[in-house]
Amino acid sequence: MEEAKNHANKSIPEVFKNWKKDNWGHDTINNSIFIGPIDAVEYKSSYDDLDISIEIWKLDKYYPELSFNTSKKEADDKHNKIISLLDDNNWLLHDDVLKTQLIYDKQK
Repeated sequence: MEEAKNHANKSIPEVFKNWKKDNWGHDTINNSIFIGPIDAVEYKSSYDDLDISIEIWKLDKYYPELSFNTSKKEADDKHNKIISLLDDNNWLLHDDVLKTQLIYDKQK
């Protein structure tokens, strides 16, 4: 896990480094408990002129997650269309899944 902490410290965003106090970001990373490795892949594409991201997490089974970064109005307008497409292909899991909890459970 030391390698993961070193990588996180090298990649830390500037805003995170001194967020609450000097060196807060590095101190937080160094004092964190890292759990893993976690197998996840992210794919970026577009749908109906909307930039989307699909993450697929492999824990006890595969958990896909669709997200998009856009205005609330545009998201509301396209949300139902995307849901219908996913449902029509039987790709949508309607269960609410907290990935963080699944990761903790996997480590037990």
